[in-house]
Amino acid sequence: MAKELIRLVDCTMAFDGETVLDSINLYINNKEFLTLLGPSGCGKTTTLRIIGGFLKPTSGDVLFDGVRINDIPPYKRQVNTVFQKYALFPHLDVYDNIAFGLRNHKVPEDEIDERVTEMLEVVSLKGFENRKVTSLSGGQQQRVAIARALVNRPKVLLLDEPLGALDLRLRKDMQQELKRIQQQMEITFIYVTHDQVEAMAMADMIVLMDKGKIMQQGAPEDVYRDPDNIFAAQFIGTPSMNIYPLGENGIRIGFRPEKAMLSREPGNEALTRKCEVLTREMLGSETIYKVQMGELGLMVKSTDETFHIGDHCYLSVKAKHMHFFDQNGDRIRPENCPTYEKLIKIAGGENDA
Repeated sequence: MAKELIRLVDCTMAFDGETVLDSINLYINNKEFLTLLGPSGCGKTTTLRIIGGFLKPTSGDVLFDGVRINDIPPYKRQVNTVFQKYALFPHLDVYDNIAFGLRNHKVPEDEIDERVTEMLEVVSLKGFENRKVTSLSGGQQQRVAIARALVNRPKVLLLDEPLGALDLRLRKDMQQELKRIQQQMEITFIYVTHDQVEAMAMADMIVLMDKGKIMQQGAPEDVYRDPDNIFAAQFIGTPSMNIYPLGENGIRIGFRPEKAMLSREPGNEALTRKCEVLTREMLGSETIYKVQMGELGLMVKSTDETFHIGDHCYLSVKAKHMHFFDQNGDRIRPENCPTYEKLIKIAGGENDA
């Protein structure tokens, strides 16, 4: 069982009377790659800064290995940070940038050389020791910043949207590199991003945030397949989950686009309705359709590319792929709802056959 390393207990953060973190509770395990994910302004960077000691919560506790660290300054925490702007020293070469913090702490030069050499190997920059950082690519500069943060051997590395300035291809490469480095170093990475694809690709654990609250915490596949609420259901996944009202009682039904099936003949699934293809976008092995079902526009992701704009067909969804949400947007689960089977029947309604 994973050992808990960090815990935030009822942490609230307010600036000028405006609450940006609303009594959040969060746990982070040792050697875990955890991603704080959410839209701009949701509180993820504030959470990171509280863990790093750059901000002190208005109320609540921050625990590190079971010890309260609210009043411990950043430089005394076993934590280092990599920001989107790498803050490298342009007048120093790669070696001296990485060694800078160690020299400030009066570490012996032979130990500095050993540690810097090790970090250059870890970040795949061996042979770049004497290069000026201004001559490096964005990805290489990012690796120098990571090496400089890791050379002090922290227990936790905080990364605040570190790949935001890189182009798409380089971002993909660095995602793989960061995961490799984290696994090789066997330390905890806490990574902030608004990019769900990035989070799903790298994280062992995702903490999904919105408006200063944690909406769901779980493994990427669990957050995707088993969302706790409408926000989680629609923030994760491309295209996002189809959600629409179920009658007039405030309950809503949802299903993933890839769980909907198109056919030329009616099926016998829990939900089977006539529809018309409005748009068609081919993406290699998959095709994304927008279809009109009654007054609703719904998305379907399919490996069947034979449907075309204007085609009349049937949309079907199995009962096991349906999700239901209450008036507050929270998930209705079968184990907590005696009338769950009734919801499935209502969703099917008068199926078109």
